[in-house]
Amino acid sequence: ESLLFKIITCSVPEQYTVMWKVKNTGREAARLGKQRGEIHRDDGTRERIESTLYTGTHYVECYIIDSRNICIAWDRIKVRII
Repeated sequence: ESLLFKIITCSVPEQYTVMWKVKNTGREAARLGKQRGEIHRDDGTRERIESTLYTGTHYVECYIIDSRNICIAWDRIKVRII
């Protein structure tokens, strides 16, 4: 199974970059050494698809980076996979 995270509205003026961070914090991911946390550049779709491979609480953060390479907005969504 997978989850789709998508930016639906954004009040930041155009010409920004989107970055995504996914963090697995559940016990299952920890036991298997799969606690991720890397940051990925968006491919232009303003979407991120992630698997639901591990149970537990995870979160996805979305960062809006301006032309000066400064994060000017961000948000976090928690997801609990059972």
